[in-house]
Amino acid sequence: MVEPFYVRQSAEPQTDAERQQWFKDAMREAKDRGAKHARFSIHPTYGWVLIEAWDIERPDLAGGEGNPRWLVSAP
Repeated sequence: MVEPFYVRQSAEPQTDAERQQWFKDAMREAKDRGAKHARFSIHPTYGWVLIEAWDIERPDLAGGEGNPRWLVSAP
């Protein structure tokens, strides 16, 4: 498994449009820092959003992405 070099999460309530914009902004920031591959996740219970980014093309070829790395714990 290869660890991402970039992880960003938000637990703020968001509309679908706000969530899409959050993902776009986070991806732009990750790319500016050298990301070549990213994964976006939405927590199935709480609706939190998460981006993880790697500086390699395909982390699945180097052991996989692993499970989403949620930074905030459930209430």
